[in-house]
This record gives sequence, structure tokens and C-alpha cells, in this order.
Amino acid sequence: MNTKRIIFSSITILLTVFWICFIFSNSAESAEESSSKSESVQEIVNEVIEAVGGEGNVTEHTVRKFAHFFEFAVLAVLFTADLLSLGLIPFPLRKNRSLLWFIPPLILSVALATADEYLQSFSEGRGPSAKDVGIDSLGALCGLCLSFLLILFVSILYSNKKTNKTKKSIKTHS
Repeated sequence: MNTKRIIFSSITILLTVFWICFIFSNSAESAEESSSKSESVQEIVNEVIEAVGGEGNVTEHTVRKFAHFFEFAVLAVLFTADLLSLGLIPFPLRKNRSLLWFIPPLILSVALATADEYLQSFSEGRGPSAKDVGIDSLGALCGLCLSFLLILFVSILYSNKKTNKTKKSIKTHS
């Protein structure tokens, strides 16, 4: 691996570890602490919605479930960045390439979602929820789809740039 790839890999892996710690720290909070955070976010979201002319009726429950979804969508994007930085996802993407790279980050995300919910059982006033594991898993799946679309988009740009360079080179030598 070259130096740039080592640095990129180190950064993505550190960000992933940081994000996992962030997720687990949220789960380690008591029900009261977690509820207080959710209520603060709920107030901000409702104020923003009202400021743009809508009805600010987002509930704390909605905020909590969206937080689950968002945490694991970001985690899946980070796992994808880890795989890319380590060269385990083919880049640029080409036709007839396997999408099996999609499976490990999804399995890891679901496993961490399960562990996260189990961790909550040790927090005062909180407990595990299979529904939340499902929401986390759906967030991870959406994060992986977003990752795939971004990789595909960049692959197309990369291929077009390479094609344009080749055409210029051919014209120059003609």
C-alpha cells in the first residue's frame, strides 16, 4: 500500500471507530438523559419546520427513531469508505462486477445494531428493542445504497475523464 492509501485507510478506520463509540455512548445513557437529548432535538426540528411555514408537530418518538436510522446509515457509509480505502471494493466500478462487497458492511451493521440494543439493557430505564434493530438495519441498507450510488457516480466521472484523456492523446499523436 502506498502512503496516501495508508493515511486514507487510517483516517476512515479512525472515523468508523469514533462513530461506533458515539453510537454506544448514546445507548449507555439512562432513559432520562436520552429523553432530554431527544426533546432538545425535537424542539429545534419543530422550530425549523415552523420557521419555514409548516406545522411543527414532530414527536420525540420520531426523533428517536430517525436517530437510530441516521446513526446506522452513517456507519454503513463509513464501513464502505473503510473497504474502499483498503482496496476491497473494486474502483472504478465496471459492468459485471460483483456487489458482494455490500454484504460485509451490512452484516457488521446489523451485528452492531444488535449489540447496541443489548447494551441498552444495562442502561437505567432502557431496554433492547427488535424494532430498533430493524430501523438500524434499514438505515444501514440505505447508507449502503447511497454509498453504491456515490461510488458509481465517481466511477462514471473517472471513466469519462480517462476516456477524454485518451481521445486527446490520440488527437495529439495523429
